[in-house]
This record gives sequence, structure tokens and C-alpha cells, in this order.
Amino acid sequence: VMKKIEQSRATLEGKPVNPDASAFIERFHGFAIRLQGKVLRRCVLGETIAHSDKIVSVFEPHTRMICKGKAGVPFELGVPLCTLEDQNQFLLGLNIMWEGVDTDEIEPLVGQVMESF
Repeated sequence: VMKKIEQSRATLEGKPVNPDASAFIERFHGFAIRLQGKVLRRCVLGETIAHSDKIVSVFEPHTRMICKGKAGVPFELGVPLCTLEDQNQFLLGLNIMWEGVDTDEIEPLVGQVMESF
């Protein structure tokens, strides 16, 4: 992967290039460097990589591993949501948890809904 990235960079050097394409290549170069470090730590040094430190998706870097405790499914991939519904399943509030866990989001979400209603 690193060789291909370097070839692409060399091919494009000195040519007029779409800035988005250049940023795309640089982003993947950064992912490749991070991945090399993780492979070294895991396979050579025998370290355990924390879930929060793993690369889950190079196309959607905000994707996280979500452990829900379901039988047969150790984790799911995505971005957790904290929702608040009424007794009729009408959605009253929603927080996207780019970071943190739902227990940190419940109290502020309830406060926002209480102010609205």
C-alpha cells in the first residue's frame, strides 16, 4: 500500500492536480502509516490494541465499534445514538455520540426535552 501511495504521489508531482484528489491520497497515506504502527504493535510486539485506537473504516473515520451485549454479536459498527421517546414511540430528542457513551448524554438530553416541552 505504501509503495502504491508513493508511486501515485510521484506521478502527480509537478502536475496540476485537483486539491480534493491530493487530499484524498494524503488521507490514505496517513491511514497507512497508522496501520503500519498498529500491525507492528500487535503482530511483532504482541500488544493488545484498544478498541478506541483501532481503525474501523478508512472511508468513514468517525465509525466506532459499539458493544451492545447481544448474544452472538460481540460488537456492531457505526455511531451510537442517544434517543428519547414518549410512550407512543414519538422521538422527542436525539444526540449523535461522536465521542463518549450514552450515560454521559442522557441527562443533558432530558434537560433539553424538558425545556422544549
